[in-house]
Amino acid sequence: MFESSITITRTVLAGLAWISVVSVLHAAKPVDPSQVQTRADLEALITRTASLELQQALRENAPSILIAAQQRPHLEAVIRAIDASPGKIVKVNITPEGLKRVAGGEITLFDTLSCVDLAIPNAGPHDKRAIDPYDSAFFEHLGHISSLESLNVIALLPKVEVKFP
Repeated sequence: MFESSITITRTVLAGLAWISVVSVLHAAKPVDPSQVQTRADLEALITRTASLELQQALRENAPSILIAAQQRPHLEAVIRAIDASPGKIVKVNITPEGLKRVAGGEITLFDTLSCVDLAIPNAGPHDKRAIDPYDSAFFEHLGHISSLESLNVIALLPKVEVKFP
């Protein structure tokens, strides 16, 4: 009888230890708000988050998360246009410090641009692009990227009308 109670105790303790390990791993799982598009999406993410500290950080940074989510399609459109034609970009991550600390690092939703250079590499002042993806829609997308610190525009085709939102 004494041996069976020791075996049961060891089994129970091993089970509790396993639950603790699984709980820690689940709580340490990185947060990925990249699918957040609305406040409802963000609230659902907060509800699914196991860590109370992380839930609080997500709530405190809700405005920044929603702004980053709204800028995401514009950022992707600008990057696609730059990839289609010569030009350079400088990518940065602007995850708020408190959220970065609690989440365990930078969050990809906060990847953005600080510099866009539309110059043609090694081109002279009168060289033109064969194909120019930098149309009015491109500049409209660019106007939605609030982290942009530098924009270098050398030449545009005459048909482009630039309007910033």
